[in-house]
Amino acid sequence: MKKRRLKYGSNSIVLTISIIGIVIILNVLLFNNNARLDMTKNKLNSLSDQTEKVLSDLDKEVKIIGFFKEDSNLLPDIASLLKEYKHETGKITYSLIDLDANPIEARQYGVTEYDTVVVESGDNTIEIPANNFYQVDFRSAQKVFSGEKILTQGIIDATSETQNKVYMIGGHGELSNDKTHWFRKSIKGEGYKLEDLNIAEANGIPEDTDLLVIPGPTKDYTPDEIYHLIQYAEKGGRILLLMQPFEEKEKISNLAMFVSTLGVDLNSNIAIDAQRNAFQDPFSIIPEYKIHPITNELKEAGLAVIMPFSLGLEQSDNIKKGFVPMLSTSSNSWGETNFKTKEPKFDENDDKGPLTVAAYVEKSGKEKPMKAIVIGNAFIATNEIINLNGNEDLLMNSINYLQDKEDKLSIRPKTRQSEPLTLKGNEGNYLFGILVIGIPAIILIIGMVIFIRRKNK
Repeated sequence: MKKRRLKYGSNSIVLTISIIGIVIILNVLLFNNNARLDMTKNKLNSLSDQTEKVLSDLDKEVKIIGFFKEDSNLLPDIASLLKEYKHETGKITYSLIDLDANPIEARQYGVTEYDTVVVESGDNTIEIPANNFYQVDFRSAQKVFSGEKILTQGIIDATSETQNKVYMIGGHGELSNDKTHWFRKSIKGEGYKLEDLNIAEANGIPEDTDLLVIPGPTKDYTPDEIYHLIQYAEKGGRILLLMQPFEEKEKISNLAMFVSTLGVDLNSNIAIDAQRNAFQDPFSIIPEYKIHPITNELKEAGLAVIMPFSLGLEQSDNIKKGFVPMLSTSSNSWGETNFKTKEPKFDENDDKGPLTVAAYVEKSGKEKPMKAIVIGNAFIATNEIINLNGNEDLLMNSINYLQDKEDKLSIRPKTRQSEPLTLKGNEGNYLFGILVIGIPAIILIIGMVIFIRRKNK
């Protein structure tokens, strides 16, 4: 009996020592590798794909200084963020300073306000005020922290030697600056210099133009303006065109002709998709991704694009090769030609789907290849929905691709804002049937069975 107890006791000691040893080894491995697991949908607790690419490509030292007060609400978020940046690259150093206790250092950088962050690299200094770290969620009207996006933009600005010039065209009822505030801010945040352009007033397109953005015109261009656009395109210009549906294409005949010379015909319809849509609204399509470097990034990240009120596109006779569909509707879709209907139904006057709603075109130019992306939707650039799912990434990746910056194709940081559940097609009806009818019915049946059994005993 004593031998058996001694044997069992020895086994228990060995087992205990083994478990302790395994725990110690796991702790050492996890500490040295700093392993983490982010279970949030949009990886809110991890650095974004874009930030990781920016940090891994750094070839300059970057110094980040934050000026705060002791009870700052922003300080914990910035401190946690900078710790992640520092973990990702040795090119970044940072310090968080009490503004009241260090007025001389604050004066050196011209900082007078609390919660100001300075990003410095070489001779470039970018000052980020407190308000920039927050943006308004237009669905909840609340401010949400968007620090990673702003801080990464600051690093891009501070380390960029040259800035490509982007002109956003106006003068034809395009989306206003107020409606595209976040779109414009994102363009600048990618390291581009953005300016407005009225072709008629400027009497042409500036020589330093690297990219033209045409955001949802509602009026036609003059023949002179079209002439300048054609000249720019033939030299090898780069163009991002966001279009809105037109019931009468004759009202934009000059612009439609220009787009056709690029290789894209605009249809007079509104894309309707009964299978792939958001909010059970067939007008708010969720297009399918075609094979292209821009859409490949979005597909791999599992991000959908939501495009309310889109128009269909077709390959024009002006291009034989170089037309590449990027987004299309499902087979259960059509192009609605009745612009007044609120309950669309397919009929003989409509265009049968699937419809192309975004396309990339490339043609030879006099100086370099002409490249353009035509998206049959302008609403994705508005403040209300640019931050929905993959909308911003589609736009920014399109701009980077047109500037031959394929290494900049990435998924940007997502803000901590309320995310609506996006239901496609009949998924809302299925969910209603399960939650409102199915589960209560099952509970009722089980209750009745139990009641009857007890009554019969």
